[in-house]
Amino acid sequence: MFKSEHLCEFQGLTGKYSDYITERMSSHPECRPNLENCPGMFVEELEHTGGLLEPCDARREYPRLGDMRYLSITEQNCQLYFIKMVWERFALFDMLRARSVNSVVFENAWHEQAKLMEDAQARWDVKFGRSLFRKAITAVEECLSPKKRKRSDEMEFPRKKSVPA
Repeated sequence: MFKSEHLCEFQGLTGKYSDYITERMSSHPECRPNLENCPGMFVEELEHTGGLLEPCDARREYPRLGDMRYLSITEQNCQLYFIKMVWERFALFDMLRARSVNSVVFENAWHEQAKLMEDAQARWDVKFGRSLFRKAITAVEECLSPKKRKRSDEMEFPRKKSVPA
């Protein structure tokens, strides 16, 4: 697929395939993964060495392909193309879901896709930190979401310490 031997690494990513997809989906430092916003911009390249699966630098444990800043412009182009294909797959699933495609196989695949996006968002939060806005949204969601409470007969009440008279 790729002409250059250097870029063949992108083609031959094997192993925990979904982990690589998650790393690549969460690789753009300025764009948290979500269905409405597919990353499409190049970022300023930082100095890098080593293969795509080697750590970016001594401070980061994730592979170089997990942070677009550590990819060359040519590698970033490959990464953006890959990300676009993943987002098009999400769009296809949305279209099929809108057409009410009902089958166990489709529902399982849909849930795998949703999990992939959740994992990519969580990974992005770990790698690039969450914005103040995202932290505020999460705090509001946690406050407004109903919590499951214990039934009254399951509640534990603190016992008073018996004090000798």
